[in-house]
Amino acid sequence: MPTDNPVIANIRRSLAAARQSSHAVPAPAARPPIPPGRAAGEPAAEIERLLAEINALAGSARRLPEAEIPAALQALVAEQQIHKACLWQTAEIEALGIAAHLTALGVEIVAPTAGKHALAECDLGVTGVDYALPATGTLALLSSPEKPRAVSLLMRLTAGEMQGVDRGPTPRYYDGYRRLNAALAEASHALAEALLGAGFACEVVAPTGTKTGDRLVSGTFAHKTAATQAGLGWIGKTALLVSPAFGPRIRLATVFTDLPLPPGVPTVAGRCGKCRACVDACPAGAGRDVRWQAGMPRDELLDARACMESDSRATDWPVKPPDFPGCVCGICVAVCPFGAEQRNRRARRAPSAAPLTKEVT
Repeated sequence: MPTDNPVIANIRRSLAAARQSSHAVPAPAARPPIPPGRAAGEPAAEIERLLAEINALAGSARRLPEAEIPAALQALVAEQQIHKACLWQTAEIEALGIAAHLTALGVEIVAPTAGKHALAECDLGVTGVDYALPATGTLALLSSPEKPRAVSLLMRLTAGEMQGVDRGPTPRYYDGYRRLNAALAEASHALAEALLGAGFACEVVAPTGTKTGDRLVSGTFAHKTAATQAGLGWIGKTALLVSPAFGPRIRLATVFTDLPLPPGVPTVAGRCGKCRACVDACPAGAGRDVRWQAGMPRDELLDARACMESDSRATDWPVKPPDFPGCVCGICVAVCPFGAEQRNRRARRAPSAAPLTKEVT
């Protein structure tokens, strides 16, 4: 990456500020103050509070003795008609014998490293989590508690790369998708190197669809979660992140770190209003015309299976390159009116490759 790249310049400025202030980075005045931490209580009380928070977010949570797990799984499989399940490969989940119980009930176990199509067909996911309950009352589920902040990186597709995509994907759109994945991966690793060099821990989550060796990065972490928590945009009616400036014509990556960065202001609700452009244009009819709220399951917004299968039914689209996951037809991306004014203006001048970055805790 060139030494004058704006990504590197932003990283260097942030790290310099952190070093000068003994790692205490003050939050901008426009942002709300970060609530103080809360001392943990007894484990039993903390678990009950966790369950209460999940239920308050429209989830369904209860605590089960180990002996009741087989009966609970049997009831869940019958009620939800579960045929396929994906399990995290952790010692705790293996010790509970959940895979064996599900297999005995006729459920097919899908490996978490399977492709995006295979994972999308799963009816059940079994994971382990670390959890925290901030003073705001918001439930935070962390897979890396020692790296509690996430830097969300966003880069946009050019107007030229989006040209004609409202009628279906084009070779240039595929090239742009691949270009941004490579640029985001490069920027993420440059950030990671800078963080490690300054003595901070970090973990890179590459853009979805990035090819690593012989496999695609898929389902490791929902980049849109970090982006909405950082205030970069909201989730639209076909489950895309919509940036106020660029619309959904973007790609994302995430870097977890313990660098004490100030957080962004989370976006907690959709701002699409009555617009149905993406819903009406979707060739698979996958959008459900529902306003997104933080914590809402994706299935309430989008029929993901119909979306992923749409490119297999199209006869006049270019052949999708083998290193692309699922459906990337791009039609809903192209028709979104958000960012259209900036897109048209940028079409008349050379595009910039600089990403936007914000942090989330």
